Amino acid sequence: GYYALASGIVPKKHWKSLGRTLTTDGGYIGMISWSGTAFEYLMPHLFLPIYRNSFVFESLSFAVSEQKRTRYNRMWGISESAFYSFDSDMNYQYKAHGVQKIALKRYNGDEAVLSPYSTFLSLCICNNSAISNLKRFEEAGMYGKHGLYEALDMTPARAKGAGKAGAAGESGVCVRSYMAHHIGMSIIACANACENNIFVKRFMSDKKMGAAYELLQEKIPTDAHMFEDERNAINADIKLPIPKRHRTVTENENALQMPAVTCITRNSLSIICSGSGHVQFRKGEFPLCDTAFDRYSLKHSFTAQFFDMEEIFGCAPLYREGVYSFEKGGFYASHISSSKAFTGRVKYSIHPKADTFIIETKAESKRFYGLLFCFEPLMADMKSYSAHPSFSKLFIEADYDPKEKIIYFSRRPRAEEERELYLAAALQDTSVNFEFTTRKDGFNAGGMESLTGIATVRLQNETGPCVNPVCIIKTEAVPGGRATLLVSLAQSRREARGNIIKARKQQKE
Repeated sequence: GYYALASGIVPKKHWKSLGRTLTTDGGYIGMISWSGTAFEYLMPHLFLPIYRNSFVFESLSFAVSEQKRTRYNRMWGISESAFYSFDSDMNYQYKAHGVQKIALKRYNGDEAVLSPYSTFLSLCICNNSAISNLKRFEEAGMYGKHGLYEALDMTPARAKGAGKAGAAGESGVCVRSYMAHHIGMSIIACANACENNIFVKRFMSDKKMGAAYELLQEKIPTDAHMFEDERNAINADIKLPIPKRHRTVTENENALQMPAVTCITRNSLSIICSGSGHVQFRKGEFPLCDTAFDRYSLKHSFTAQFFDMEEIFGCAPLYREGVYSFEKGGFYASHISSSKAFTGRVKYSIHPKADTFIIETKAESKRFYGLLFCFEPLMADMKSYSAHPSFSKLFIEADYDPKEKIIYFSRRPRAEEERELYLAAALQDTSVNFEFTTRKDGFNAGGMESLTGIATVRLQNETGPCVNPVCIIKTEAVPGGRATLLVSLAQSRREARGNIIKARKQQKE
């Protein structure tokens, strides 16, 4: 934020729009963050100065105080880091760990992972106690060939399960790895501590960066919102009310509280579909997309929608108020919308011979509707993807065959033993014109609720590497909104193409 303001990318007035929610503990007061990690509070000050008695100074002092209060065997320092759990390739898993008192996010109370780089970052606030804490890490067996290891996992279940594989016991289990970005931050923090904030001075010597220093001298606001943590008082048995914008009238009044669910399987393919509007497609251990069966959000789920010149219509209760129903048969499931504004259905099934998912749309009216199909391709087994979602997406590429009108996604293997995976998506009727995008960068494509304006946007038919992959297909207007999307997951492009061609031929027959 400081860089964007100081360099003129955004006006300085945006500084006042940043959150300033406060929390208090033990007579101290400071800002609360999302994860409560040392990284969130202290990393910017590897390059930014800290002015005593400022709002920033008080918040940093408060955050470090809470870090030091959260001690395990006299050691402290919690931030995002690797921990003692492994993915399918035996790589350490990685996620954010934080101090609950300064975090909006809820954590498992039994989990405790300490990272030495968190202590290095705190050198700018508490030099002496940070050095003492680093010595305790060394005494706990954390010092290796290249310095202090990544983390010390004090979580009882993981430390106990480590057995003789690590230094389990009262000192926890050591995560024996090094991460370049954590080592880099530690080196800069040490240089600042030993050389009178040399990196801060270099950064602020830039005329633009130095000109905005007053922003960092802001005093504690008198009208800031105080966060009151009432999460522990929530009774898990209380039936949560459905937000007003998600109120629906359905065959089952509890459609969102306890949605009906069905599972369809053929060979290695399966579809899990719920009355709330969620649908997940899988080929063995590989899901098509990361569908989170959240009662109040369709984010990341596969979605299919109808649109005309004025509106977008969906067939799921989470999209808008209306009358919805859920129909399930032996080898299909359907989401149905029936209201004055729009009546239609989206049907999901599996081709009996072509290893292909079939998504069919149909409106009750004979009017012309365009169709929007949206999903975020995963292209990995769920265990590997969950270990590091952002990293996993870096290996996905997109391609398009204009002759066959097929969109392909492929995943480059990260290791020799990793299987290649290809995804093919195409319309059953090759005479229907469509546009598509494979990149989420240009707009927010996080599910049905965020596609409202896309009907009027021209999609660019991009191919190549996808840092943030998405597959959105927008068709031209067709009579009665009748269209069929075919999706195939396979171990080769040839196999994926063959499945689509075979499904097209047999659908016509």
